[in-house]
Amino acid sequence: MEQKGFDFAAIPQTAIRIITQPAAFFREMPKTGGFVEPLIFMVVIGVVSGLIQAVLSLLHLNMVGGAMAGITAIIMMR
Repeated sequence: MEQKGFDFAAIPQTAIRIITQPAAFFREMPKTGGFVEPLIFMVVIGVVSGLIQAVLSLLHLNMVGGAMAGITAIIMMR
């Protein structure tokens, strides 16, 4: 049985596609499969987001968090 490895190089393209074309991405997303690949994707995106927030915090640009909370609230109310 062949084992397929996770393609870490595809993560940026996948994230951009989710942000720019969410309906098309989720329409074409496979309905079956394991939990490992989505979990790896989620962890990588979380780590990158955390690093960006840490750098912005060190540069005293903390207002990004407040702006993101506002944007999230607007999206959730939509």
